[in-house]
Amino acid sequence: MNPEMNQEFGMYLDLVLGQALQAAGYIRNMNDIQENLGKFVYLKAPETEKEPRGKPHLYIEFQNLTYISSEWAPNAASRFTVFLGRQDDEDSQGKSPEDAPTRCMLSELVVRDFSILILPAETHWWPYQDPTEMCQALSEAGHLLVGYGIPWLAEELKPPL
Repeated sequence: MNPEMNQEFGMYLDLVLGQALQAAGYIRNMNDIQENLGKFVYLKAPETEKEPRGKPHLYIEFQNLTYISSEWAPNAASRFTVFLGRQDDEDSQGKSPEDAPTRCMLSELVVRDFSILILPAETHWWPYQDPTEMCQALSEAGHLLVGYGIPWLAEELKPPL
């Protein structure tokens, strides 16, 4: 665990994807403890007239694992993955996002459900070793998130049968 590196990840996450997520109605749930541990959660913005009460709670979670190179692991790469989730009001009472009725990795959705073989595995973690690689990886994940993840969460896009 490295809180400073996770804070840097959060800063770049907002820089690269913040506007796109905000435009889709997601706001970052600021939680210092979770973020120091590498967990960054964006929640669907509060209800509007277009989205009546009773709609599922939607969230996008970035899980970042930071590694520091050392003599034992000289080329250790940090990595992150993206989870998508949908929780109904009645299902969310007292449950954590991990217990959500609908939760999957973005990479699982793209590779397994949509059969888009753009990633090397269903359970993909985007590796990076410096800020440039991190931003490139965030951009790649963001393209998949905007193209598949956000429409899937909104139930506007369904995988083929």
